[in-house]
Amino acid sequence: MSEFGSEQWLGELVATCARTGPTGTTARVSVTVEKAPAGKVRWTADIGADGLTAAEPGAAKDADIAFTVGYDDLVSCLAGEVDPSVMFMRGDLKVAGDTGRFFDLLPWLESPAVREACSRLDVNQAG
Repeated sequence: MSEFGSEQWLGELVATCARTGPTGTTARVSVTVEKAPAGKVRWTADIGADGLTAAEPGAAKDADIAFTVGYDDLVSCLAGEVDPSVMFMRGDLKVAGDTGRFFDLLPWLESPAVREACSRLDVNQAG
């Protein structure tokens, strides 16, 4: 089992969410997860036309979009218990940058292919 947010976990994220498109757009996304078991976790993900193409630890200054989300909210989302659009409307998912791209990505983020892929990710670990 790899530690949440580690390079190995991010590799599993990419392998799981690759070829789950079409995504509706491309974007470089900086993700900050607050209150994770090991503290604040940051990574950058590259989304291509057909799914997730890369992810690396750390926040990117050149990101098109920045997401900030609490760990428990992210776990609920990955488990399929809540949609990203609902999290955004409730203020549980904060989006900065190109919000138009965020809205373009929502159908992909909430698609059955991505939901099924995300449900296979292991995020319930002490870090």
